[in-house]
Amino acid sequence: QALHPLWGIDPQTHLEWLTEHQVHTIFTAVAAHGLDQTWLGRPLDNAAIERLKALNAQYGVHLCGEGGEYETLVLDAPWFSQRIQVEKAQKHWDGNSGVYHITSAHLAPK
Repeated sequence: QALHPLWGIDPQTHLEWLTEHQVHTIFTAVAAHGLDQTWLGRPLDNAAIERLKALNAQYGVHLCGEGGEYETLVLDAPWFSQRIQVEKAQKHWDGNSGVYHITSAHLAPK
């Protein structure tokens, strides 16, 4: 039996829930119109959600990246015993898409 806990949840509601519940997330890959290299390593915060809403209206970018428009990494959340601290990362951009390549990170106390 397949379980789909997020199936049918409104994407905007889901993103807002993440920020309201202190789920600290960064963008680690982008591949869509309007998502440029400045998104790599950017936190998923209220400003990012507002911009994603505009990109959804303009280009059809799915708010939660369900079409492969972006990938994320959760660095901290209330249920984590420690947080991930990124020490070094490199942005790799090919003109249309990019990756935030984390080369050094460690677990840190909250």
